[in-house]
Amino acid sequence: MRTTYSLRHYESLSLFRIQRDLELPDIISLKAEIEEKLRSFYKKYLIQPVSLVFSVKTNEYLLNIDHSYVGNIVFRKFVIKIIPKHIGLSTEKILKLAAYIGQENQIISNNNFFKDYQGSDDSINSLDIFYNFFIDKVAECIRNGLINGFISNKNTSTELKGTLDINKYLISPVPKNLVHQIVKTRSPDVKINRLIKSLVLDITKKSKKSDLLIKSRAILRNLSDVSTFKLPLFFEKSDFKTNSLQRSDYEVILDLAEILINGFDPDSHEDIGFTPEYIINLDLLFEKICYFFISDTLSKDYFKVNYQSEHPHIFSELGLSGKIIPDIYLSSVNLEFKNKKVILDAKNKVSALESSFRVSTSDIYQLKYYSQVLNTKYVILLYPGTASNASKYALKGSQGDLEYKKTCLTRIRKLHENNQIVECGGTFFILWRVNLEGSLKDTKSSFNEFSNLLSEIMIDDHMFKK
Repeated sequence: MRTTYSLRHYESLSLFRIQRDLELPDIISLKAEIEEKLRSFYKKYLIQPVSLVFSVKTNEYLLNIDHSYVGNIVFRKFVIKIIPKHIGLSTEKILKLAAYIGQENQIISNNNFFKDYQGSDDSINSLDIFYNFFIDKVAECIRNGLINGFISNKNTSTELKGTLDINKYLISPVPKNLVHQIVKTRSPDVKINRLIKSLVLDITKKSKKSDLLIKSRAILRNLSDVSTFKLPLFFEKSDFKTNSLQRSDYEVILDLAEILINGFDPDSHEDIGFTPEYIINLDLLFEKICYFFISDTLSKDYFKVNYQSEHPHIFSELGLSGKIIPDIYLSSVNLEFKNKKVILDAKNKVSALESSFRVSTSDIYQLKYYSQVLNTKYVILLYPGTASNASKYALKGSQGDLEYKKTCLTRIRKLHENNQIVECGGTFFILWRVNLEGSLKDTKSSFNEFSNLLSEIMIDDHMFKK
């Protein structure tokens, strides 16, 4: 059983505490393992999600968390779980969001495991996601040809010597004096094939997904000549690599095996007992989430949504500063729209609790200058929210236009009362939280409400003024 340490960005973890909890004989080997892991992360991804520093004040080594990242870092006997700094997002939701919006490359892991998986099934958990990846990659290896120990040939001749393949003959009749050659292959009992079979058998014992079980049993039929072994508690890829193994599909198999074996802990307090190793920059992901859902929801016939487009300003033209780069720039050339441009800035920050809001002064200054440069009347600060504090707006439905407008006015009045719409020198600041909790459907619904608000601001903003 691995010990899990859940840490936020402002918290530190003492190596003395880890040594005490795990009853380790000394701290030297622990420090060496952590340093090696950090070097490996930086070498692969050029990031440092945690840092190991010596505190003179307390005379001990401390692990400090970078505020931008979330995820799990798996060690031999413990896991560091970096949790979001202000919102209760589960591992499953973070991975699903990244997969759903096509940002699987933002998941810092051993490979791009989220390709072709869009996370549309809300019922699936991260363990089943990785089970699916592994089974599909093994199936790909089988299609490419498993590592074979020998090939048995039964040669034929025009004198009808050898073995007749009746099935092939019936499908494609050939002259009687030409008999098909039968080639038999088998997968030898080598270490990497034992690993594959043992993991597939482990999946069939633990998964309840019928489609996954069907695919697993089909794979096992191709591994009938291979024996099994007890899976290790901690997986080392180097133990299973061979000098002759020069295939990328087998490399992916080893990467996934590392995640499945090292990430699965049946004694974990997690509901599914699975903590896959991954690191993701949640600041960047939140920006991409906002851009994706807004551009996906608004009609492309009327609205243009740009992500981090560059715009020159007086100081950049004078060579004193760079260009301004709004996170999201919404525009339209429709002549009937009252507002042609809106600037949006996505901030993965703490924005106070429930209905109250706290906004950084520097963010206000930044957006005010953006509004002057781009001549926009509306600027919007987007924050992550929960089911209880997410901002609300109305959607058109079966209630009729009169009831819809009444609901909209009620929502807008509440935004004014909570200081979520603030007018400053002719610029309207809107402070908005989107719901990242719950299912993907919940998050999409929250963005649908926000996108409807955006469209009505641009079409006709008379309702939004006091």
